Amino acid sequence: MAPKWLNDRSRPFLPATFDVDDCELLLDDPRLLVLGASFDQVFLMKVHAGRATDADHLEALWPRCSFETPDEAAVAYRAAYPHEHPDPHLAEWIASVI
Repeated sequence: MAPKWLNDRSRPFLPATFDVDDCELLLDDPRLLVLGASFDQVFLMKVHAGRATDADHLEALWPRCSFETPDEAAVAYRAAYPHEHPDPHLAEWIASVI
C-alpha cells in the first residue's frame, strides 16, 4: 500500500504535515486497509480547498478538531501549506465560518 494514497479528489489538498500515523484505523482486512484522516487534517484540507460547499463542513468539523482557536488553526494551516501565499485574514475567516 502506498502510505499517502488518497482518492483523486483529495490528493491535491494533501497537507505537507499529513502523517499516516495520525490516521484512525477504520478497516483492516487482508486485502484492504482503510485509514481515516484526523479531523484536524480534514479541516485544513477543506480550508485549503476553499469551496463554498466546504463552509458547512468546516462548521461541523470544528467541534471535533483539537484547535483551541481560529488563530491556532491558521498557524496549523500555514505549516500544512507552506508554499501558499500567507493570508493575514485567515484566522478571521475561519472564525466567521465556524
